[in-house]
Amino acid sequence: IKFSNQFRAGDIISADFAQGQLSAINLSQTKLINDKGELVVIPNAKIRTAVLKQLYKKDNVQTHSFKVQVATDQNAEDLYRLVLNCPYISANQEISVEKKSNEEYLIQVSVIDNSFVDKVNRYFEGGLAGVGV
Repeated sequence: IKFSNQFRAGDIISADFAQGQLSAINLSQTKLINDKGELVVIPNAKIRTAVLKQLYKKDNVQTHSFKVQVATDQNAEDLYRLVLNCPYISANQEISVEKKSNEEYLIQVSVIDNSFVDKVNRYFEGGLAGVGV
């Protein structure tokens, strides 16, 4: 893990035995802080044979806000489902759908890569036709 440069301190990873934010990667062990704030020290020999998921790449995922116009029969749950199905959204980050008026919502989400922001806008514009009753 030290020489592969797949992960860096600050990245959030998950394995079948631990999940948390990487705090240090050394030659023999990797340290992470779990959701409870506990330091977890994992031998790299165990990590080398594990399936690891990178839940959040610190440098790429940023929160963006999108104003979305909706029909009066559409609600926050409809929009939330639409957001979860968007391929450009990091679904393991916080998703906020806030009603601003009867026909406008503010959606705050983490986009996988900043280059996808325009695609997310187009997704919301195109996807709203299929949402609702």
